Amino acid sequence: MRVLWFPGNGANYANTNKYNGGGWTSALANALKAQPRLELGMAIPWQKYFKEEQDGVMFYGIPKIKYGIVGYDRKLNRQVRIMKSIVDDFQPDIIHVFGSEHTGGMVATVTDKPVVLHIQGILNYCREAWLPYNLSWDKFIRWHPKVWFAKKGIDRACNTELKILYACSYYMGRTSMDRHVVSILSPDSQYFYCSEMLRPSIYNSSRIWYPHTQRQTKKIISIISPPLYKGGDVILRAAKILKSYSDIKFVWCVYGVNDMSDWENLTDISHNQVDVEIGGVVTAEQLIDVIMDADVFVHPSYIENSPNTVCEAQLLGIPVIANYVGGIPSLIESGVTGILLPPNDVYQTALAIIDLCKDADRAVALSKNAREAALKRHNPANIVSEVLKTYNTILEND
Repeated sequence: MRVLWFPGNGANYANTNKYNGGGWTSALANALKAQPRLELGMAIPWQKYFKEEQDGVMFYGIPKIKYGIVGYDRKLNRQVRIMKSIVDDFQPDIIHVFGSEHTGGMVATVTDKPVVLHIQGILNYCREAWLPYNLSWDKFIRWHPKVWFAKKGIDRACNTELKILYACSYYMGRTSMDRHVVSILSPDSQYFYCSEMLRPSIYNSSRIWYPHTQRQTKKIISIISPPLYKGGDVILRAAKILKSYSDIKFVWCVYGVNDMSDWENLTDISHNQVDVEIGGVVTAEQLIDVIMDADVFVHPSYIENSPNTVCEAQLLGIPVIANYVGGIPSLIESGVTGILLPPNDVYQTALAIIDLCKDADRAVALSKNAREAALKRHNPANIVSEVLKTYNTILEND
């Protein structure tokens, strides 16, 4: 079986994703390469076109679209022509695209080969919650005039995504959210369940979280990225409530970003005033260290599908508080494998943190249940089996 991937990043050739979870496609590729009678190719975004074999995988470069404000359609059409030439050269039996938020899925418009789109996030769904409730695009653009270009880029990407969803007939996903959205935007398609691989260092870690019952100052941890929908404003406002009204001493460590200035402007709260520390981007190995040293993990995002940071936190055993948004309810059963809260509810966020910091037995129970669920959900052998079964089913039916 010849399989051609469009992973949307450098994958095994050069993982350019510096943020948390970026290595999961590489982990899956390494597992699939070991399968007999499977030949893997990858078409990755790159500075220029290239063709090169590396470690048994044939890599192709697709030149990125630069300066998309001018001539976007012409540049996209050029990309699509290159995609077609790559398909013609590699001659795959099946094409696997990871994510609808980049242009790789446009390959479905120029080939008769079966294309399966592996849902990551869905831009047309996420766009509705891109900014926090009390921030408009007009206000955000006044803060940063160049954001106008970013908004135009999001709008263009959403339009391209709709073309991709119209062209694709097969989907892989892992949450009720992505299954339901696909059923609306691509109603005649076929959907297959498949979980995601996590980074090997997370799987292989011998360390499992335990409560720090003797420690006076509690450590809260959040791992987010720069988009405003990741909820940095929730962190600042909840931290202010904890500092002003609770009796717990704490430090809230925020990783994945180098500053919180936009969220600080939005809330009029400085992170230094409310015991929030900014730790920057961490590696998988550093992630393990900071989780083991924390008391509770909080994921405050306004919209998500299935954030790998939550999955990795569950696998490592730390109790997780997250919002009931997008696909997160498919990852967390509230009160059993974590705590789910309404988005933007900073008082309940603060209260949930207090409860877990003071009730070690409950924290341990959530930890145990979440780790068991995550080990099953992200079992590498099961995921490889799910992917191969999906490929074979599509090839049999196509």
